[in-house]
Amino acid sequence: MALWQATFIFEKREYDDEFYALNKQIEQATLQSTGYLGMDSFRSADGKRLINNYYWSEREGMDASINDAHHLQAKQKSTQWIAGYQVIIAQIESTHNHQLEHPLQSFSHR
Repeated sequence: MALWQATFIFEKREYDDEFYALNKQIEQATLQSTGYLGMDSFRSADGKRLINNYYWSEREGMDASINDAHHLQAKQKSTQWIAGYQVIIAQIESTHNHQLEHPLQSFSHR
């Protein structure tokens, strides 16, 4: 079984009500996408840079989330809320876990 990861690294600006509304719709669509396993998030010490890792067991589900209408709308307006970003799409070859709660822990080699 292939596992997929989409990593979104970004530096945030101020969020407004429109951002929060779109973000909620994007989150709902992602949670319902085929093969969605979960996500984890990290923030720099100064709180400006965030790294969100999203995981799927199905490439189609990841692609559906990326191409969701709300996500595309937010992407068009991203400069209002995000100073810069990097997206990384990767197929995961292997995972290893020892007693750490994580979206991929059930797929880990022990």
